[in-house]
Amino acid sequence: MANNWGGSTYGGPMGVNWTAITEGVERGAALAMLCLGCGRCDVACPVEIPISGILGDLKRRFASSL
Repeated sequence: MANNWGGSTYGGPMGVNWTAITEGVERGAALAMLCLGCGRCDVACPVEIPISGILGDLKRRFASSL
C-alpha cells in the first residue's frame, strides 16, 4: 500500500522527518507543509519524539525558502 503523504519509506509525520534526514531538508520541508499541525503525532509517538516541533521547523524552512 502506498503512503498518502510522508515519504517513500515511512508514511505520515515520522515519514516526513525521515525524508528530511535521508533525502534532504528541502524535500522534507516541502512534505511538511501537508501537516495540519494538530500535534497528535506527539501523543502517538511511543518514544516521545517531538515530531510536531520538527515538522514546525521544517515548515519554517520551507516558508523562508520561497
